[in-house]
Amino acid sequence: MRQHSKVHDAALGEIKGGGRRSSQSEEVLATFRAIKQVPGPVRACRVPAYVVSFTRDSSDIANVYALADAAVPGGPAPELEVIPLFRNSRGP
Repeated sequence: MRQHSKVHDAALGEIKGGGRRSSQSEEVLATFRAIKQVPGPVRACRVPAYVVSFTRDSSDIANVYALADAAVPGGPAPELEVIPLFRNSRGP
């Protein structure tokens, strides 16, 4: 699984704002809910790492865990292996 860090930023902003959520934000939350549904012993074999594209700093990783928590309010968040994918801003 892979998602752009700016998508996470937008989703967290909508959640914190308390207003209507976009379909993109709902899709991000649904992804975390789906991961949570996979049984623990199976999850390690079936659910790959969650890659954050265009990672800028550690807050991009923290945002993933915050979204996972928001996806399952009142319950434990899914266990995740989050992998940052840094973008070289200097070009190839």
